[in-house]
Amino acid sequence: IIPYHPRLTTTMDHQQEGSEEKDQYYIILFYQYMPLSDDRKILQNYKRAIGALCDSLTITEGRILIGLSRDSEGINGTVANRDKGRIDVFTIAMMGQGSALKGNLSDEDLEICSQFWKACQDFAILAGNIPVPRIKRPEDFKWSTDSSNEWIFPDLKVSIVNEIVGTGGKLSGVSIEDTGVGLLSPEAWHRALIESEGDDDTVLIDCRNTYEVAIGHFVGATDPSTKTFDQFPNWVNSHAEELEGKNVLMYCTGGIRCEKASAFVRQNSNAKQVQHLHGGIHKYLEAFPNGKFHGKNFVFDKRLTMSGPSIVGKCIYCSAPHDVYRSDDACTVCRDRVLVCGDCRKGLNREFHCRDHFYLKDCYFTSLLRFTPEQLSQQRSELESKLRTIRVGKKHKNIRRTLQRQIEKIKDRLGVLQEEGL
Repeated sequence: IIPYHPRLTTTMDHQQEGSEEKDQYYIILFYQYMPLSDDRKILQNYKRAIGALCDSLTITEGRILIGLSRDSEGINGTVANRDKGRIDVFTIAMMGQGSALKGNLSDEDLEICSQFWKACQDFAILAGNIPVPRIKRPEDFKWSTDSSNEWIFPDLKVSIVNEIVGTGGKLSGVSIEDTGVGLLSPEAWHRALIESEGDDDTVLIDCRNTYEVAIGHFVGATDPSTKTFDQFPNWVNSHAEELEGKNVLMYCTGGIRCEKASAFVRQNSNAKQVQHLHGGIHKYLEAFPNGKFHGKNFVFDKRLTMSGPSIVGKCIYCSAPHDVYRSDDACTVCRDRVLVCGDCRKGLNREFHCRDHFYLKDCYFTSLLRFTPEQLSQQRSELESKLRTIRVGKKHKNIRRTLQRQIEKIKDRLGVLQEEGL
């Protein structure tokens, strides 16, 4: 009923078109900025409707976020199932009663969808006669497959949240009317990249976090070096002059961050034009699996990445080509993801340091049990030396606190060793 794209898999080898393994997962990502409700009690009706739909279709894995807002949020979700037919029916239900694809449904599935559509209509009336919530087009669903035996998600959670993409409220002022502006289809985006090569008046911005950029990106893209999306508005404000008069092209994983990020750039800079990739890297790779995107596309489930045609990531310790994020490869200081190859990993006792905290790799460790008093004293001395260089300034407030806590932790450990006579 709805096409899926087997070439977007978690293995490095792309499957042939039409190869459907019976035991593989079918995964869809979707989002829609649309009016809902500021009233949590009223919004619970929409949440219950989606939960009932998933229950009726035996969809038991996924994450669906519903925004608590009438004018600035919407829905953002990922669901997975080994039965493609159940996912097909889910997409038709989410597109609403007017979907041209509902004629493909069995009587039983049509009844399931009809009950969902009625619940959505009732919610829309309760919410003040808003448009009935729906995903607009089949192409707004991003399909992929996974052949692993592990669950993509441990369960299904449908949650009401303040923001469907967390920014700590920094982009909550961007209205639904401001999103959906400046969309470029994958084909138009591809042409724009070709036409802008060598053009100093075009700025290409990656809206994702730095650990995502590290394993895959469009060549020539600016990396704002954000660890979380809520840092992006600050980057825009500090680079507004550089964007003045420029043609700005922006992209992210699936398009949801760009919708608000591009609106923010439009509102807070004097850029000549701001456009973004509709459907994000995910949709671009469907259209151009060997195109301008190099590396892997990071995704926010147990798969972590989706394959691309090349390896661009590097081990932070030895710079060897490496683009695999293990679930426990996190910075011991800030818990940010770190690229560590297998050879380097062996000798690091699972204590890794990200790019921002690499200067602490010889003196900051979570576990102190393996160190001698002499080694601990050396670590303390190095930390105190680094702390002296940042004693002044609001900018370094958080890292000062972090280093001071570590120094106290070392002092406590030294005290224990002294009591033990070591």
